[in-house]
Amino acid sequence: MGQTFVKGVCGLILIVVLGVVYVLGRQAYWDSYVESQCETDGGQTVFEVAEVSRADYELFRDAFGHYGIRDRKYAGAAPIVRESRMTTIHEWDPEVWRLEESAVRLADGKVLAKYVSYARRGGDVFALHPSSFLCPGQPALPVEAVIKVKQ
Repeated sequence: MGQTFVKGVCGLILIVVLGVVYVLGRQAYWDSYVESQCETDGGQTVFEVAEVSRADYELFRDAFGHYGIRDRKYAGAAPIVRESRMTTIHEWDPEVWRLEESAVRLADGKVLAKYVSYARRGGDVFALHPSSFLCPGQPALPVEAVIKVKQ
């Protein structure tokens, strides 16, 4: 019985170690995938800087006094809005996606700038709070990059 017990424990430990190695390898694979996609088309591209009046610029201010390009449904009367499109690359454990956000001028529908990011969430061995990996890490579509106040 002693030898059988030891063999059983060793087998169980081996299964756990192989499972951990598999999960960590899968997580490293997806992190590498996210990073390579970021290098390919991630980041911000500004096509045109829009000039707006001081009054229109104030429409980008939120309740806390911060300026930003808000989503269409929260933009109010702002002349430029944010539109987002998320594409799921891997659905579950880990969850991997591509997010493209665009600054769109409402007057003519022109895309003034776009920001593309990739992310991975989850895929951990034992996680009460799943880990994540995001790139690039810069803020998406800062108002200063897309909008200029007319002098």
